[in-house]
Amino acid sequence: MKILHLGDLHLGKVINNLPMLEDQKFVLNQAIELCKKENVYNIIISGDVYDRALPGEEAVKLFDDFLSRTVLEEHIHVYIISGNHDSKTRLTCLNSFVEKQGLFIDGKINDDLSMPKRVIEEDGVKINLYSLPYFFPGDIRALTNDTEIKSFESAIIKVLENNEINEEEIKHLDGMI
Repeated sequence: MKILHLGDLHLGKVINNLPMLEDQKFVLNQAIELCKKENVYNIIISGDVYDRALPGEEAVKLFDDFLSRTVLEEHIHVYIISGNHDSKTRLTCLNSFVEKQGLFIDGKINDDLSMPKRVIEEDGVKINLYSLPYFFPGDIRALTNDTEIKSFESAIIKVLENNEINEEEIKHLDGMI
């Protein structure tokens, strides 16, 4: 199994009044070509798809074109984990629809503090992907009523304490990879 990992795309970024969209389009096209050449059927995008929570139309169109090509044309599954520049609500607005096509978007920690878990299977190999979407300490404080959570570190510790990873699945994977 091969997985392509992308992160911090920051689609729509402008540096010194120079839009980066053409460069970003080139990079996304290169990613698709790499997947085709190397028979990669899973892409993980970890955080900061867009450069801001309200991305410009051009950035949204670029990402839409990328997802259409990867998911619908090339049949590559794409797993997206929201970052601090992404709007969780906007990024995940069509989840129930797009998951049926092979696009999986995790925008937030579950209310019970469990991390969203996705199972990636290919050629008899199974991998558990645990997503840790970006959150603020106040998000975890509100879910737990724990007033001691004041820093990112204490919030992440709280989330990790509330998640169990099945050691048997890890051992099983170790023997297969």
